[in-house]
Amino acid sequence: KIITSNLILKDSRSRYYCYFINNTGKKNRVYRLEGKYSEAPVKSDVTYTEKNWYGALYYDLRPYGKGNDNYWVLLGIDFGNPSITRKIIDVVSFTPEGGIIFGRKLFGSGNMAKFREVLEYSSEAVVSLKFVSDKSIVFDHLVPLSPALKENREFYGPDFSYDAYNLEKGIWIYKSDVDIRNRKK
Repeated sequence: KIITSNLILKDSRSRYYCYFINNTGKKNRVYRLEGKYSEAPVKSDVTYTEKNWYGALYYDLRPYGKGNDNYWVLLGIDFGNPSITRKIIDVVSFTPEGGIIFGRKLFGSGNMAKFREVLEYSSEAVVSLKFVSDKSIVFDHLVPLSPALKENREFYGPDFSYDAYNLEKGIWIYKSDVDIRNRKK
């Protein structure tokens, strides 16, 4: 079980709070995490622990794995600063010693694998990120408002097409321009 909240303060010291309640089979173990709002992007090429957690509000999760290799895929949102919002697909697992690890090289695109997917976009935009099944995560395709703003994420938003990660043989494979319309039966 996950309980997340955020505390918005007037200055840039706003905080995220997260409680993980992990049922180990013997008893529940409760983890308390705290993260700060940060203008620095969440990195997709490193793992995080409870000590350096980036901070996010998680709104959906699904369990995966088998035996002792269990993990959960989390969907979250991070209000990094007044100009940029982030949506995050992350993986959380627990070490045998009881620690928390965020991130796992499970997100593939071409020849590259990432620990998590981070969508950065204008805080004025509305972006969808959701599970459509246990094997598919769909999200808005993000583009800059004009080609001149290509590297400036505060001017990115959805273009009314969708991308996805589909679970194939234990790896989440990126697919661009997916059709999410309801299929006729």
